[in-house]
This record gives sequence, C-alpha cells and structure tokens, in this order.
Amino acid sequence: MSSNVSSNVLSSCNPSASTRFSNCALVEIIHLHDCLRNALAALQSDALLLQKTYSASPTTSPPHSPSVVHYAQVASGRFQVIWSVFQAHSKAEDDYIWPCLKAKQERNIKEGKQHDRQVLDKIREEEYEEDHEEEEELFSQLGLLFKKLRHIMSPLHPPDSPPPLGKTIEQIVHSTIHITSHLNTHLLKEETECMPLITQSLTPDEITSLVGEIMGTRSSEQMKEIMKLTVENLPGDEQENMVKHMNKAMEGTFFEKWLSMGGWYKTSSSAPDTPLPPPGITDSVTDTLSPLSRGRSNSSCSALNVETRSTDSSSLSSSTNNNNHRSQTTLPLACDNCRDIGGCPSHNPSVSDAEIEKVIRRISQDPNLSGQEKSNTIQTLRNTIWNAKKARRRKEEDSSDNNSASGSAQKRNLSDVTTTSPAFPPPQPLAGKKSMLDSRRTVRPRLYYKRLAGGEVVLVKSSTALTPIPLFSSEELAPTHHSPTTLGCPHYPRSCKLRHPVSGRLYTCRLCCDQSNQTIGKEADLKLDRHSVTEILCMSCNALQPSSEKCVNPACPSPNFASYTCLLCNLFDGTPEKNIYHCPFCNVCRSGKGLGIDYRHCMRCNACVSIKEKEHVCISQTLQGNCPVCTETMFESTQPLRRLKCGHVMHLTCFNQYAQRGQQYTCPLCKKSVDDMSEYFELLNQAIKSQPMPNGYEDARAKIYCQDCQEYDEVVFHFVGLKCGGCGSFNTRELERLGVGTDSG
Repeated sequence: MSSNVSSNVLSSCNPSASTRFSNCALVEIIHLHDCLRNALAALQSDALLLQKTYSASPTTSPPHSPSVVHYAQVASGRFQVIWSVFQAHSKAEDDYIWPCLKAKQERNIKEGKQHDRQVLDKIREEEYEEDHEEEEELFSQLGLLFKKLRHIMSPLHPPDSPPPLGKTIEQIVHSTIHITSHLNTHLLKEETECMPLITQSLTPDEITSLVGEIMGTRSSEQMKEIMKLTVENLPGDEQENMVKHMNKAMEGTFFEKWLSMGGWYKTSSSAPDTPLPPPGITDSVTDTLSPLSRGRSNSSCSALNVETRSTDSSSLSSSTNNNNHRSQTTLPLACDNCRDIGGCPSHNPSVSDAEIEKVIRRISQDPNLSGQEKSNTIQTLRNTIWNAKKARRRKEEDSSDNNSASGSAQKRNLSDVTTTSPAFPPPQPLAGKKSMLDSRRTVRPRLYYKRLAGGEVVLVKSSTALTPIPLFSSEELAPTHHSPTTLGCPHYPRSCKLRHPVSGRLYTCRLCCDQSNQTIGKEADLKLDRHSVTEILCMSCNALQPSSEKCVNPACPSPNFASYTCLLCNLFDGTPEKNIYHCPFCNVCRSGKGLGIDYRHCMRCNACVSIKEKEHVCISQTLQGNCPVCTETMFESTQPLRRLKCGHVMHLTCFNQYAQRGQQYTCPLCKKSVDDMSEYFELLNQAIKSQPMPNGYEDARAKIYCQDCQEYDEVVFHFVGLKCGGCGSFNTRELERLGVGTDSG
C-alpha cells in the first residue's frame, strides 16, 4: 500500500512550477499546492483501500472489522485536514491576492501606465471565486458522507437500517475521485495563469510582503495542520525547502521558535525521526543572518557567526580579539554592544535579563545599522539565546542520565524535559549560605506523577535515588485564590501552580514569581521561563505532575485546570468569556478571538494588529522595546497597548496619563501627532482668524520644521500656532523668526 501511495504522491507534484518560482516567495504557495495534491492522492488511495477491505471483510454489520474501522478513521482524519487547509488557501486568494492585484493595476493606470489595462483585463476574479464555491460544495458533500459513515459504523446503529455501509463507501470513493480531479485542475490553473500574473504585476518585495500578509492571518491551529500536511506528503528535502521559504516570508518573527517547540519532524527513509532544523540553524547560520553578522567588525554580533550546527561555545568563531573578555573564560568574544557584560548574552549564563534588554536597546539605537539589520540581529540574538539554553540543558541532562547505572526505563524523556537537571537544584542567592526557604522545604506533595521515556505518565509511590519525590514548603503547597471561591492568583483564575524549571519552587504564575522577587524579605529567584515549565501542581488534589490540560489523578475532584490552556506557553486562564489565542509568530498567547478573525500578525512590526487596521505605519520590532513612559517591557505585557498614528506603541494606561498631562498630543519618541488631530487643528485655525496679530507683527514670518510631514517651510507667524503649508498640521517647531523689529523681540 505504501509504495502505491508514494508513486501517486510523487506523480502528482508539479516540479516545473517549483523551478519557475524558486527565487520568489510564491514558491511557498507552490509547496502548499504540492501538499494538497499529494494529500488528495493519499485520500483517494485511502478510500479505495477502505472499499477493498470492506469487500473482503466477513462482517458487514456492527461491530465491523477492525481493519475497516481503522481505514475509515484514517480517511476521515486526512479529509478534515485537507478541507481545513484548502479553506485557508481559498480565503487567502479571495481576500488578499486578487484585491492586491486589482489595487496595484488600478494605481498604475492612474499614474498613466496604460499598458497595465491589458493586465487588469486578464484578472478573472469572479471565475476563481466560482471555482472556490463549487469546491466548497464538493467538500461539504464529502464531509456529509464521512459523517454518515461514522454514524453507520457506530455500534448503536441498527444493522438492517439504511443506508447500507457498502453504498456509502462507494459514494465516498466516487466523491474523492471527483474532488481530486477538480482541485488538480484548479491548482494547475493557478500556477499557469494566476501566479505568472502576480510576478508580472508585483515586485519581489511586494510579493514577499503579500505572502507575509497571508501567513499573518493563519492561526496556530491552521499552521499545525499545514505542517502536518507537509510532514505527511512531502519528501524530506522539500520539507526543509518549504520551511526555509516560510521563515524567509516571516523573517524577524518567532515562528522559528514555535516550529522548534512544536516538535515537527521530517519523514524520510533514512531518518524518520530527525527533527526539522530551525530555519536559522542550517548548515551555516551565517547564511541566514543579516549582512550585519557577516561583515561588520565592531558593531557585529560576533557570537552569531556560528560555523557549525552546534550552539556550544566551543564551536563559535569571532572576528574580534580576546581583549573583550571580562575574564579568562570560554565565553565568545564580544562586540561593542556586549563588551561591558562579559560576552554575548546567548552564551553567558551569568548575564541577566536586564543586561540582555540593554544589549537589544543598543542594537536598536545603532546608527550604523539599517532597520532590517536591526530587526534580523535582535531576532537572531533572541533565537540563539533560546537555542543555547536548550542545548546546555540537554547536555547536562544527558550527562546526568549517563551517570545512572540502573533503572534506565525510569529515566526522564529528554524531549519532554527542559530543566537544568533532573533534581531541580534550588538556587543559591547567597554564596556559601544555605537558603532559608530550602530549610523549610520538608513536605512532599500528596501525589507525584512522572512521565517516562516512552511518554507514559506513572505514579511514583516511593522516593528513590533515580526518581526522588521533590520536597516543598507548606507555603508553596498551600492553595492560593483568585477570589474567595475561585482558585488562582490575582492575575489568573486557575487550579494549578507552575514548578520553576530551575529552582523547583512553586508559583501560581510567572507574574507571581516576578512579584515575589520584588517583595522585600523574599528570597530572590530566577525569572520563570514559561516555555521551560515541565511540571505543575494541581491545587485541587495536591498532585505534582507533568504539564497537561487536565489533572492526571483520576480521583481529582476538579480535573480541569482552566477554561483555556496553552501547553506551549504553559498558560492556564479560567477567566469567563475571555477570548485568547496563541500566535505562532509572536509565540505567545494574546487576548482576542484569533488570527484571521479579529487580529492578524504584521511580519514587519512582528506584532499582532487589529484586522480592522487595513493600513498602519510599520516599525520593525515595535514591541521589542520598552514603553516610553513607564519603561516596562511590552512584548509579554498583560496590560492593553495603544498603537499611535506614527506606529509607536505604549501601554494604554500610560498613554492616558501622558495625554492628560499638559494636553500632550505628540509621540514622546518621534514627536509626530498621536492621532487624527484635524478637529483640534481646525479650532486653532478659527482662533487665528479671530485674533489678528498686534502692531509690529503683521508681516512677521517664521521658518519651521513640521514634525508630521517632516518638511521645512516658511509660514506666517502667529502666537497661537504655526501652520505647516504642506500638510496643514500645527505640530511644528519654529526654527527662526523673520520680519520682526529688534525692539519687539
């Protein structure tokens, strides 16, 4: 069976299209076309095999043959994934590609490029929309057939009641063949008509931006389905090529980290379980970095010039001399931005989060770098830090596991654990002194569940050297409350606590850990990395267990931790009627209904913006900095943010305070107007008309600089305000006053 499917899959690809668009962002769509073709071929094979198995099955009534049930489930599951991915593909074409083409051609015609009218006439948007409607109807009919199939195969279905199983399977086979033929024709038409039209009409940068906009509306669930389709239907080299172009279209985002944390694997005969490498860590990381990390001497981040796939400091090269070291260690050599903190923060375990943010601010303010170079360097630095930490942790865990002589079946699954060691050693904030909290950690949790190497979760009944049951203080194990009747903390209603991946201490959430570190009299702990949490404590039954959506204790009185759970972020939030989604490009959870619904991810800003904002000013990595008012970080802030007209962002509460203080209406960073000020400027116009200038100032003029349109001008002077002659803004700065007597100032 597998050989037949493979031949069908390979024969359905269109290598000429991949070659034609290999140097264009549209190759990403070609890869998706290949995935759909191959998946449809596999679905057709599944349906035929189901029919063949059913015909050979001696049982024609419930309970049916296990083989029939198995192939029915496989075909139904594959169909659901194909349908979901195709819907996203059609929506992108209808909502983005055709409107973009029409807008570009109409703009060119207005500018006098009459030859573009012929291109506009070739746009047959209605024809493609009709195809999409017909294909959606075909998918709906096939979906009903699979629903009918599940109903017939249910043990509760009467054996003799219609419709018969064999007839339904036959209808599924015919529908699958029909929809496969129809979609293959449609996809070929896109590659021979639509895509050449795109390359003819748009520049390469515009095409890359268009693909980024399309990807920015795809939710985490849709991206998972696309990756699943990729792994199942493309050979290993094409998988890597697809991920490479995905990452190029989403350059400057955290998609690489999301992809790595999701555990996607490439399917090949030689290495079936080899994970897809993050796009930033191919054979040479320098191939994917910005020109900054390849050619600059003093400003370049030398630790990013990795020559091998390893992230260990011994494999790093640098173009600077060893005088940049703080001490004689194996840390990588530092560039100017990292020099005074002892080396690149990606490979210096003693560098604090505050120092990392300091380096990022320096990079963002470096006048020698372009905006794209700043964006690439900051993103690559963050990814390298994450990968280096992960590599160190796994190396320590491998060393610890290799020292164990017995009980190998009970070792932890290193793919599921990201802590620094199996024993969760407590931190030592004061060198040579025992922590006061550690002396109080004498209480075991009521139950302790552990995940074995094979993924099975078992109950640890007694503490051993290999699987010690951790100890906590009574304060750590005590339940906390969001309200008098709801478990949780002041930040989130939830019924679980997070175990710190380094210190092993229990906190209800990461913000509680931050607050504890700021509390006088509390022992300081490391910042809680939400992505590295592997164990949680159920506050309902006091069971310590691997991180999951529900409590694994079968006797737990309240097994649901929260109404919303994200195991990538380890976020548990039980706030009623609160909409939350995980953005695969920010790689954090955001408030909202989801990408493509009320938000989209802007690849240039690397931020989620309202889908209602058709146009906004893009500022690279706009959320990576700090709020200009309170100087707190914004990327992972739980407070609402306010995007200004100029593109800069600040906390909403900070904006309200800033606007009320002195009636400020200019951005504190760039001094442009924060919003549409036309009504206010009209009031100033009326004030100027009603208040003529006194004697000596009738002919006064002023040279100004407009902070909104960034142009210089010479205008009539008035003490109410100086109006820009270009854009009509009063947000101007007086440079020189002309035509005024010396005695009048």
